[in-house]
Amino acid sequence: MTDPAQLAPLSARLSTIDKLIGQDYHHIWDCCCDHGYLGRHLLMRNAAPDIHLVDIVPDIMSKLTEVMAKQLVGKSQYHLYCQDVATLPLDNYRVTDKHIIIIAGVGGDLTLQFVKQLVSDNPNKTLEFILCPLRQQFHLRQQLATCGLKLIDEQLVKDDKLFYEVIHLTTGEGEPIVGIGSKLWQQPNQWHLPHLEIMLAHFKRMANNPLNDVSAAITDYQHLLTKLTNQMALPK
Repeated sequence: MTDPAQLAPLSARLSTIDKLIGQDYHHIWDCCCDHGYLGRHLLMRNAAPDIHLVDIVPDIMSKLTEVMAKQLVGKSQYHLYCQDVATLPLDNYRVTDKHIIIIAGVGGDLTLQFVKQLVSDNPNKTLEFILCPLRQQFHLRQQLATCGLKLIDEQLVKDDKLFYEVIHLTTGEGEPIVGIGSKLWQQPNQWHLPHLEIMLAHFKRMANNPLNDVSAAITDYQHLLTKLTNQMALPK
């Protein structure tokens, strides 16, 4: 088995996703897996009996196939797929199996397409998703709320100079999804205010185009920014 020390450390973003994944899943789907960094760490700690790495780019999957063949990483079985994330072969497994699907590193619109298709194609399965979109988080949340998904958890991560929102959802029982996020802001730290300022500035720029109806987003982000600014200014 490969020594864990031989694996490159995960970035802050991928490390946060890794920590959200417990041991109660039958299948973990690491989608848009790129070089397989997260998938290999999941294999190393035997996070699930079956771990699936998916990317649509043939060159990426060809290189990853070679890397995985040289590494006996853990006791879990691994499976590699060069295909569209929207077409994951979930029907190959028992209806009662528990799946968690990770989609990170792509925009919110594409993330939405993937999730909506997977939910539509698998109405008899309870699916969980960990999403980390590069952008369009507000629109993504709004749309996923209309698809019947519920919130499990949210976290804000600073990775190098960029902020990422990590969103854990389920088709089962959970909390309502809010456009700007809800659990994301429950324990604010020094990263939350600058991230909010970036998001608010983005929507204000969008508002310069009269075709963009972003007034609700601006109102919500402005209200939250004021609330958190006052909250964090209070003496401890």
